[in-house]
Amino acid sequence: MDKTILILEDEREVATLYEKYLRTNGYNPVLASDGLEGKEKLKKIKPDLILLDLAMPNMDGEEFYQYICGLDSVLRYPILVLTARLDLAEVFKDSQVEGILLKPFKATRLLHEIKAIFSGQGHAKRAIIVDQPESRQAVDTKGKERAQELLLSRECLATEITERKKLEYMVIQSEKMAAVGQLATGVAHEINNPISFISNNIEMLEQYVGDYTKVLRLVTDLKRCIEEDDMEKAKAISHKITELQETINLDYILNDVGKLLHNTHMGVERVKRIITDLRSFAREDHGETENVQIEAVMDSILSIVHNELKYKAELKKNYGDTPMVKATAQRLGQVFINLLVNAAQAIEEKGVIEIRTYQEGQNVYVDVSDTGTGITTENLKRIFEPFFTTKPPGQGTGLGLSISQGIIKKYGGEIFVRSSKVGEGTTFTVRLPIFVH
Repeated sequence: MDKTILILEDEREVATLYEKYLRTNGYNPVLASDGLEGKEKLKKIKPDLILLDLAMPNMDGEEFYQYICGLDSVLRYPILVLTARLDLAEVFKDSQVEGILLKPFKATRLLHEIKAIFSGQGHAKRAIIVDQPESRQAVDTKGKERAQELLLSRECLATEITERKKLEYMVIQSEKMAAVGQLATGVAHEINNPISFISNNIEMLEQYVGDYTKVLRLVTDLKRCIEEDDMEKAKAISHKITELQETINLDYILNDVGKLLHNTHMGVERVKRIITDLRSFAREDHGETENVQIEAVMDSILSIVHNELKYKAELKKNYGDTPMVKATAQRLGQVFINLLVNAAQAIEEKGVIEIRTYQEGQNVYVDVSDTGTGITTENLKRIFEPFFTTKPPGQGTGLGLSISQGIIKKYGGEIFVRSSKVGEGTTFTVRLPIFVH
């Protein structure tokens, strides 16, 4: 009887790829998009192995693991952790899982680890298995090192640069690049997922091409036999073709190739969009204004900070039909990054972040609301002061909101707290004048 494998993975394309690959190799995969759905599946099936992604909405991998640990020992299941985040993998080194496989990895590597677990010859429990260690380490290390370098650079600017305009420009640029450095690990995670299923799709296509080539060779032999009028041999080859079609499931391959190519194209476009948005935001600017659409700038920034938000909050967008404003897209994006990351950090567990754009009179407004901890009356008076921060050491410089306020004022607008209640959340509002020809 096929072994049943429960797969907890919130990325639909990745989960579908795992399911397809495992089913092709004789296993019975069952999908769940998060820990809550995984719990429901366990009421109906008894899996031989659980593949557990850690970063998931609703109930994440760590919470699901704690749930498994709370079950009666007879009902506990072997678990193979799959994650793109080294920091989360380190947490599980002291757990009782069968192993920890770092993304991205090849489908053949996953299959190897599964077979090793079922044969009892897998890696030592809690070992972190890295399929591509050099590239993985480089992404995490460079992001952290770059963020540290930029933070030091920003501190030096305040004491060494005396010209006011140069100081303002350099501080804005430095803060923007520091944000890029701090978001690097999250962006890498967003890129790793599509890269992983693109790589695995290519593996599947290689297998399909190999099988299809066998059919073509037999068809060529059949054609030769017919031309030579060797009907006996032609019948034998025809029989072989029929058997091979059933063995490799040719109808399924022909139907699946189009889907694989479509999903691969979608993955490439997703990576391309993230890189384009990141490059557009990070490139050096000198403050030249242009006509920009608020919603387009916001969507571009959301693709960059997506990983920072999706595990902390449900994102709701309520866009209005707003006219153009006169601003710099990169600097406006810098303001939105500060507001969105602050909103996510204000939410302790799971919450909601809502973005609303609308027009009132001759102004365009952007509301960024969260259901986080809120801001005390005492701190509310100081939030736009330079270097004021309520975050722990190393997590904030206190420049984000101060710089954001300066940027918006330059465009003739304002940024303010529309409402904030401790324990209920905060709404920041940006007002910008409509561009008039």
